[in-house]
Amino acid sequence: MKFPVLRNSRRAMTLVEVVTAGALSVIVSASLLGLIIMAQRTLKPEFSQQMHTKYAKTAVEQISNAIRGASVSSIQVYNDAGAIATTGNRVDFANPGEANGRRRIRLNNGADNNAATPWDNTLTIDFDTSTASTVDVTIPWVTQTTFNNAIAPLFTWTNAFNPLSVRLRVGDPTGNNTSATVVNPDGGGNYNNAALCDARTGRGLQGVDVTISVAPRN
Repeated sequence: MKFPVLRNSRRAMTLVEVVTAGALSVIVSASLLGLIIMAQRTLKPEFSQQMHTKYAKTAVEQISNAIRGASVSSIQVYNDAGAIATTGNRVDFANPGEANGRRRIRLNNGADNNAATPWDNTLTIDFDTSTASTVDVTIPWVTQTTFNNAIAPLFTWTNAFNPLSVRLRVGDPTGNNTSATVVNPDGGGNYNNAALCDARTGRGLQGVDVTISVAPRN
């Protein structure tokens, strides 16, 4: 009697098959990586624009609400030297019944002390300046905008008969700020400001210009 011979239908892969499968895997992985990078480059500017629009809306709402409740006689704008002026990046004010200077809105230039680099700038609103090192509202990515081919301060206050004028930008800088050579916070020396912003927000110009006039009601 002859017994059937059981043959193993499985066999080991040949070297050619292994090399071919590996090459195909590399090609597929490279293609997927390319698609992911392309998607990131496309979506990053859109996400950044949405983010800047949200911050700009918050800035308008917070500044408007704060200044409308202020006493006209309490409003003072300060320049970068800390002196009272008609234009500057800081405004102090108070609600009726409060001591002058109780509240403050200011542009903070970040660790590099450079208003042209928005990635570390913040606009802060402090409703009680008597409490040191505390702020109530912080809005990132705020910088100065360009007006009449010049970099404009955030606040303009001429007298009690005119509203407080506010000009600011949330997002990538424009005008003279774009071409400025600044220190790369990540190291590696000095770079063009626009190139450093592109690395953070995507290619192209992302951001929102804000121009409003707010009159105190008191």
